[in-house]
Amino acid sequence: DVEDTSYANLNGRAIPSCLLAGSKCITYLLEKSRVVSVSQGERTYHIFYQLLEAPNEIKKDIWEEGLVGASTADFNYLSTSS
Repeated sequence: DVEDTSYANLNGRAIPSCLLAGSKCITYLLEKSRVVSVSQGERTYHIFYQLLEAPNEIKKDIWEEGLVGASTADFNYLSTSS
């Protein structure tokens, strides 16, 4: 369920909130080389990019002290992708 855009704007949010209605998890095998390093010129599409772009107030809600003020440069795995 997605919040109405005008209601989000009234509450100071540019992006409407939404509720996850459900999900399905499928087990799969990752190559170790993909998990521990990034090849030259390769970009990772990791959830950390989204977490690190969040405002510090939200970062504090997610992980109390660990993400406040952090950027991709603070994480070796993320800072080595292009």
